[in-house]
Amino acid sequence: ARAARGMAFFDYAADQAGAAERLEILLNIADSDWEAIAEAAQNIAFRAGDTIVNAGNADTSIYILVEGKVEVLRAASFGREKRVATIDEGSLFGELAFFDAQPRSANIRALTNGHALRLSRQGFDRLSQQQPHLARELLLEIGKVLAYRYRKASSAIL
Repeated sequence: ARAARGMAFFDYAADQAGAAERLEILLNIADSDWEAIAEAAQNIAFRAGDTIVNAGNADTSIYILVEGKVEVLRAASFGREKRVATIDEGSLFGELAFFDAQPRSANIRALTNGHALRLSRQGFDRLSQQQPHLARELLLEIGKVLAYRYRKASSAIL
């Protein structure tokens, strides 16, 4: 497992691209800040093959992938699923529902054993009351992830 300090990067690999791309985030936060995030969150352990997030579910939590690798699956024709991305440890998922409170848009399934921090909206609210500077930094970094994923998806369409 990576140390909390080692979680300070974002690694998003779209299978179509064939190569991982990195966007580093939260590089300058202290170990105590990682501890505060962990205290506000719930630790979720999973095994390879487990579904962590189900499309259509109402859940506004964001997940920080501490250890392991997951895949993002969307519905395809004839009841099948299509892998649209893989996410490596140190990254996050669930950011859309965290912001818009809409049902989950994809399934997230574990490719390896691992664990994630599940930060609910209530947990984020507690964090923002106790450490507003950290909550602000986290929101800005989630925004960077959203912007990166949006730009990547937009360029694939064009």
